[in-house]
Amino acid sequence: MNSNKGSTGTYAVTWLAGPTTFTFSLPVCQNITAQPPAICETVSRLSMWIDRLHPTVNTDEHEFMTREEIMQFCACGVISKVECQTTTGQSLAQSPDFATCSKDNGLVCSFLENFPMGCQDYRVRYECQEQVCHTPTCTTPDKTRRL
Repeated sequence: MNSNKGSTGTYAVTWLAGPTTFTFSLPVCQNITAQPPAICETVSRLSMWIDRLHPTVNTDEHEFMTREEIMQFCACGVISKVECQTTTGQSLAQSPDFATCSKDNGLVCSFLENFPMGCQDYRVRYECQEQVCHTPTCTTPDKTRRL
């Protein structure tokens, strides 16, 4: 049986058993308590579109997530932005309505500010950004056999 330390931090152990040679590569544990550093990345995800109200004559349009819904959707992150558009896909900037769109209040469109036409039907969705960390795991090489 021969044993020698390779340059890659492994030991190669060779057994000679007649015409057959078996070689196993075993990892060397240099620092068992050390763990590799965590790898972190920012992950963004969007909520579903929210369209609960359908404005009619003399009504305002207000689409938003409640605090409870935000906590369920983005408990470990922050709301980074909100998107507001008509239910036909037109952006708020292209809409003739006087309306506001913010992370704190969602979409707000006042009938009185848009009299006599009123507000179009809008929908909103929120973006949540979360920090996700993964700790890499070490794997040991499989046993190899040479015949």
